[in-house]
Amino acid sequence: MAVASRDQLKQYCLRALGHPVVEINADEDQLEDRLDEALEYWRVYHPDGIEKVYTKFNISASEIKLTTSVAANFALAEIVVGGTSGARAKVQRETTRVSTGTTLLVTHVEGTFVTGETITGASSGVTAVLGTPAVTLGVWDNKYITTPDLVYGITRILPFSQASSSKSLFDLQYQLRLNDYRRADAGFSYVFKDERLLSSKKWLKPFNEFSSLIL
Repeated sequence: MAVASRDQLKQYCLRALGHPVVEINADEDQLEDRLDEALEYWRVYHPDGIEKVYTKFNISASEIKLTTSVAANFALAEIVVGGTSGARAKVQRETTRVSTGTTLLVTHVEGTFVTGETITGASSGVTAVLGTPAVTLGVWDNKYITTPDLVYGITRILPFSQASSSKSLFDLQYQLRLNDYRRADAGFSYVFKDERLLSSKKWLKPFNEFSSLIL
């Protein structure tokens, strides 16, 4: 039978051990542990267990929730300070997102912002009252990336942005595209004169053999 889920795989293993004719004395946690060990062994030792791929993750900014739609009024890269908590953060933007409406994008969050307090932009002077939740930390401030369960390990992290230029030989976009390229070389040779092919042309008289190669 085709196994389509983790639970079906557990049931298949129990039947292979003789269940229900034979009573298998194992609880759910033990079944989960043995299944994890089997899958781990398969990932490590089977040639199809692990495939090297490139995947993209967005290093997201943290979000400060405001009670009014004034997020766009704060200046980019300015520091906002909480009037009650004294917490600080730097206004930022992402590649595809900017501060808008009641969502203020920030990084370098220091301290804990409090719901209901007023924040003030250090350079713009803009003020706003924080809503609930006051702050939702992004990847930048969490300092970790949450990967899917199917990702077994990460060997290297490469910066990759829309600003990169694929014209450079050492550019990341260029190097990644090399895997998709296929190269074929062709060459052409023409013999003007050799020991079998004689010629009466005057300009060839000084030569015993003369040929040309074009790549």
